[in-house]
Amino acid sequence: MKILVMLLVGMHLLYGANGDKAYFQMKKEAYYLFEHSQEKRALERVNDFLKNYPQNLRAQNLLAVFHYWLGEKQKAKEILEKIVSKERYAPSVELLAKIKFSEKSESQNKKSQIKVEKKVKLSSKKSIQSALSEDLAFLLDYVKKNPSNIIDRKFLVNYYLSANDLENALKMAKEVLSIDPNDIEMLMLLKKAGVKSATKTKLNDAPSQIRDKAISVLNRYTRNKEFRRFINLYMVLVDKREYLPRYVHMDALNAAVELKEYGLAKKIMLENDFPNTKHLREFRALLDEKLSADFFM
Repeated sequence: MKILVMLLVGMHLLYGANGDKAYFQMKKEAYYLFEHSQEKRALERVNDFLKNYPQNLRAQNLLAVFHYWLGEKQKAKEILEKIVSKERYAPSVELLAKIKFSEKSESQNKKSQIKVEKKVKLSSKKSIQSALSEDLAFLLDYVKKNPSNIIDRKFLVNYYLSANDLENALKMAKEVLSIDPNDIEMLMLLKKAGVKSATKTKLNDAPSQIRDKAISVLNRYTRNKEFRRFINLYMVLVDKREYLPRYVHMDALNAAVELKEYGLAKKIMLENDFPNTKHLREFRALLDEKLSADFFM
């Protein structure tokens, strides 16, 4: 009975009325800000949340993680120690142990560490990246062991970009797309870098009676404004890597917008080299507006 009561108390601390529902929305917004080089605003977002829910362990841990990623280990350590003194929250215990291990290693190699720090201060961002920190090595090892982890891979993409290491940034972006082929940010990054999406390679451009008949049906759907049927058939042809004329992709873009499937519309736009017309620029502005608004809903 005593054990049951302790379990109930522990669950209340972790999942009770500590703003957990609001936490997930806050975390989504904070990660977005952090990944878009707005670290200060990300920290402010978490701190504002903690003013209303000071007992929320997840939010406290998220604050520590952000400080840790910014290289502010001591600040992260102080927050984590407060968490662990109240509750042995697993993610906090793990990160705190990592920081302490790092501090121990640093003290054992103080002289060599001083040399590295001097070199880092004088080096360019590219040089900093070439001498991977223990933290980055840890994160690389973590994503390797967690093949479905997207958030940390996207963090690494942004890290590599900040270090002017486009090669590794693109490599990590491809890993994200192997998990989620529809990730808009990664598709946009590949397009800007001139790298074609994997789905656009090895297309079957040979004459195909089935394909030609399908295109005829697509044209009929467009005339009749049967947008849902158009998209369903279009996606089947794309999945089969059938060659489709540019105007069909343009019709697909229009159909997706009519259906208010803005994520799909953005994907179609990124995967096709449409001419930079006024019509396309208006579409692009609309999609950016809609997707940005949906993110914070």
